[in-house]
Amino acid sequence: MAIARKYSDEIKAESVQRVLERRLAEPSDRSIVREVAADFNVGVQSLRQWVAKVDDGSFDYAGSEGGTGPSRRARGAARRDAASDDDYEALIAELLHENEVLRSAIAVLAKTPRARG
Repeated sequence: MAIARKYSDEIKAESVQRVLERRLAEPSDRSIVREVAADFNVGVQSLRQWVAKVDDGSFDYAGSEGGTGPSRRARGAARRDAASDDDYEALIAELLHENEVLRSAIAVLAKTPRARG
């Protein structure tokens, strides 16, 4: 006799996708899993386990388990291979500019006298 599944594959896939999207958009927010679990009315620990399976590559969005999809590392490598050199050059230029801005800010702050209280 089969055990009835508590959550559908669609709920699993949608909730995991939402967590992954929010982690990219808000990497410092530590309440994402709890909030998404409440939104989808699923258990927090269940959602944590599903996300962990996606992170290690043993779960795909179709809901099948067992590593049928590419691993997280393989997906990242494929994205890196697909990115053009222009994308990397633009990113490097942006990061160099941000570093210059930060250096300037630090120099200004270092010259500012501290208030004594």
